[in-house]
Amino acid sequence: DEYLIAYKDRSASLDPELWQSLASRDPFVAPLVIDGRVVGGWKRTLEGDTVTVTLDLPKRLSRADFLLVKDAAQRYGEFLGLDVAIARR
Repeated sequence: DEYLIAYKDRSASLDPELWQSLASRDPFVAPLVIDGRVVGGWKRTLEGDTVTVTLDLPKRLSRADFLLVKDAAQRYGEFLGLDVAIARR
């Protein structure tokens, strides 16, 4: 991914406090980006007529940011033509 792999200096896209928790992340977890900054990761699981979006968050999101993520997950589900469930790891 362009946020965590492509650059040696990640300070423009990632809070240095989060680097330790994100550096050892599952390589199949995509970065979760809000306002141009990586705040965690997400992974999808398809099962039947549902896509589950699992969030991997080292810090709790604000309510406003969680609503943005929820909206994006809903739009993703609409794109796939599937119902959406959101889980946290």
